[in-house]
Amino acid sequence: MWGLAGCSGEEPAEEAPPAVEEEASAPAASAPPATLAPAAPAASAPALPTLGELRQAALESRAERLVRIAQQPLPADAGVQATVLSMSLEEVPYRGAAGRREAGVSLRLSGVVVNRTGRTLSEGGVAAVLALRFDGDAQRARLALDALKVAVTPEEPWRDGESRLFEATTEPFPRLMLEYAPLEVSAALVASLRDPVGFEVNAPIWRARPSWLAARVAPVKGEAQVFRADPLVVGPRKKAAGKLREGEVVRLLYQAGAHLRVQAAEGVGWVEARALVVKQPEALYEGAAPPPSTRAASNPEGALRVHALRTLEQAPAPLKLQPGERALQVEVELTNTSDKDLRCSELFVDFGPGSARGALKGAEAVEGALACEKDKVAPGQTLRGWVTWARGRLEIPVVVGWSTRSGVLLVDVYDPADAAAWRR
Repeated sequence: MWGLAGCSGEEPAEEAPPAVEEEASAPAASAPPATLAPAAPAASAPALPTLGELRQAALESRAERLVRIAQQPLPADAGVQATVLSMSLEEVPYRGAAGRREAGVSLRLSGVVVNRTGRTLSEGGVAAVLALRFDGDAQRARLALDALKVAVTPEEPWRDGESRLFEATTEPFPRLMLEYAPLEVSAALVASLRDPVGFEVNAPIWRARPSWLAARVAPVKGEAQVFRADPLVVGPRKKAAGKLREGEVVRLLYQAGAHLRVQAAEGVGWVEARALVVKQPEALYEGAAPPPSTRAASNPEGALRVHALRTLEQAPAPLKLQPGERALQVEVELTNTSDKDLRCSELFVDFGPGSARGALKGAEAVEGALACEKDKVAPGQTLRGWVTWARGRLEIPVVVGWSTRSGVLLVDVYDPADAAAWRR
């Protein structure tokens, strides 16, 4: 059964008038009995549904119909053409049970649709549908109704050949759903439109198969064109690793919610997806894999090499973890090829934009830890050992980095098997 949320739509049917009970005929005249038993209470008529309940039933009916349409094959020509310019699965805040502020996962789409039906449309709209399918054919769906920025009405008809912008954010799934591994994830746009004389369009007009992990971090493929010259950011302090150039084409590496990790002319880093126009967003995920990595990087000042990576359920003594955290340990090798000291504390792990952090305090006391005296790597010195970080349940390590004066050394460590290991 589909789980549906966030619907607004058709008017409910008129309420039926209440049934009127016929009066019982008067009994034949007779002498009154000496005593009378108390009359049995009249059976109360069943409560009629309220207008709100009828409206909710109509909305659920509309949502179910749109989800059903979204599952249909894409027609060769539905008469409405969609061009999606951006797509992301994002963690968003929402009001949960009892009005509590919670986090959920929504699909966000934006782009342009064009009326090619040869008709002037006067009712209906375009909806976005995010559907998940699990083992045993268990399915869940969330919708965003009326995605068009200019609604289709008799007063604002949508004429043939005209284009309209759309922007959709579906109602969220609970964040807990990120711990599950759907067999299939489907994102779709559905057109449900009519003209004044009975012509209708009810069809899916666009579809993609996004990665459910993209709400956290997932590899992607393809290219995008820059239309906003934002900085590329890396590390726990969001250091600039370069800047995008308006109009340049960048290579896409990873998606993490509303951000993309890209290879640009000036370097590699995270940038808001809204700064880019992605080419063929529906093809971002299929066959995508982490970029090849030698697990080593260098610049004129130093070199970083990652030898091993492991996750421990219990923190090695004397470290302590918060509830829900695990210990991520990385065996690194740091080499200083400059004539000045470099700092070990500039080593970090990147779990996604805004989620990079330095090693746990006290990690140097762990057996086999990186022995970095006074936080220094002296000129010509090479150090090797384990560094420990706290890792949240839903955090996926993407990059290990080391900041030097002449730039940031980055080693890709994303492991698809590790990323999926904690999912149900």
